[in-house]
Amino acid sequence: MNNNNFIIKMEKYGKKDNNIPDYSVSIQPAGDIIYKGTENIHSKNIPNKISEEDLGRLIDEFIDIYFFAFNDEYLQNTNSDGCRIEISVRWQNKHKKVVFNNNSQVPHSLVEFQKLIEKALEIN
Repeated sequence: MNNNNFIIKMEKYGKKDNNIPDYSVSIQPAGDIIYKGTENIHSKNIPNKISEEDLGRLIDEFIDIYFFAFNDEYLQNTNSDGCRIEISVRWQNKHKKVVFNNNSQVPHSLVEFQKLIEKALEIN
């Protein structure tokens, strides 16, 4: 699998109507991790790099769920303080960002992809 230009970026916004992410993390083509956190991160040690195996798993999952076929957003107003998540992927000559919050319209496979990213990054 050629991952020379596969980049995943995930941003999590915890407070409603807040445009500053609680954290932003990118996984670069070689597995290097760029992390910027402001608050609400529950991991003591974000690694500097993920393993080739974890990167391969993310790429496989990205392909399996047809990430580029998702809608651009799955947002609904909720009465909770709910968070908003943005996942963007750049691969080959394509780029897509999907924005969602916790609601029943979000495809299960997208939520599982988010959890797989967090697991690879050791974010609890």
